[in-house]
Amino acid sequence: MAASISQQTHNAWYVESLAEKVITFYVTVLKEETARLKKELSVRAEEVSRLNNEVSRLNSEVTSLDIVATRLKNEINGIKRSVGFRFVRFYGSRFDQLFPDGTKRGDLRRKITQRLRSAQSA
Repeated sequence: MAASISQQTHNAWYVESLAEKVITFYVTVLKEETARLKKELSVRAEEVSRLNNEVSRLNSEVTSLDIVATRLKNEINGIKRSVGFRFVRFYGSRFDQLFPDGTKRGDLRRKITQRLRSAQSA
């Protein structure tokens, strides 16, 4: 019986030692995994910060382009409401009716227009 108690004590010690080794192994693995995840979290936080900066920059650019677009729309509307633009449109449409494309008169208009443009650029 003394041998059996000694054997039981040895077995208990062996199981306890094995359990400590297993626990130590898993604690080490968990510490390494925690360190890896902290590093990954840091990298992702930097990426999120970079992307937030990019979003802010793009939002600023969109706002700037909206301002430019509004200014250009107002300018175009001002031109369309002007007397000079209405005059040019009115007489331009009459001119197109008098000299339609695909006719001799239209060809004459095209030639005159080309000469005026070449004289303008010279």
